Amino acid sequence: MIKLINIKKEYGAGDKAQEVLKGVDLTIDQGEYVIIAGKSGSGKSTLLNIISGIDRASAGKIVIDQEDIRDLNEDQLARWRGEKLGIIFQFFQLIPTLSIMENVLLPMDLVNKIPPNKRTEKVGILLKTVDMYDHRDKRPGQLSGGEQQRVAIARALANDVNLVVADEPTGNLDTKNTEHILTLLKNLNKQGQTIVMVTHEKGDIEGATRRIVLQDGLIIDDVKYDKGDICKKQSNTF
Repeated sequence: MIKLINIKKEYGAGDKAQEVLKGVDLTIDQGEYVIIAGKSGSGKSTLLNIISGIDRASAGKIVIDQEDIRDLNEDQLARWRGEKLGIIFQFFQLIPTLSIMENVLLPMDLVNKIPPNKRTEKVGILLKTVDMYDHRDKRPGQLSGGEQQRVAIARALANDVNLVVADEPTGNLDTKNTEHILTLLKNLNKQGQTIVMVTHEKGDIEGATRRIVLQDGLIIDDVKYDKGDICKKQSNTF
C-alpha cells in the first residue's frame, strides 16, 4: 500500500535550512492500522503530510498503491488525493455554510468517482455508520466537536478510498469523544480499511496493529502486533 524510500524533508535553504525528516524508510501493508507517535517536532505530522501529498519530500521515493506520487503535478496530485485518500484533520475542516449532508457530498461532487444517482444514498449510509444521520440537515456550528469529527470521518470515506490518514484526530476532543472516534477507526480497520494516524497521546495506541515512533526525523521504534490483537503497550519514548 505505502512504500517510502529514504524520505528527507528540509524547510528553508542554505544556513537556515532545517532538516525535519532525515531519511525515513517505511512500508505499510494494506489493512494495517498504524500509529505514528513521537514528541512535538519529531517529524510525525510532516511524514503524514508527505504520505498524503499535502507536502512534498525534498528527496526520496514515495509509492502509494503502486504509484509514485512524486511524479504527479499539483493538479494530478489533487485528483489522486480525492480518489485514493481520505484525510481526517484535528480541527475537522468542515465547511460551516454547508449542511452535514452537503459536507459529505462535496468530495463526491469534486471527484465525480461515485455516480450522481448513488451519492445521496451513500451519504446516508456513511452518516448512519458514524451515527450522525439524524443530524444530516444541521450545519457544523450546531454540532459538538466529537460530532463534527464523526462527520469528518464520513467525509473521508466518501469516495470509497483504500487509505485513511488522520492527523491527531482526537487532539481537540474530550475523553468520551476520543473513545468514540477511536472505536470508529478501529471498526473501520476491522472492515479492511488501511489507517495511518499521527498522535502524541499514549492512549491512542489501543486498537492499532502497529506502532511507529519518530524522534528527530528518524524512526527509532517499529512494533507490529498480530491482526485482531489490541495494542496496549506503552512506550517511554514519547
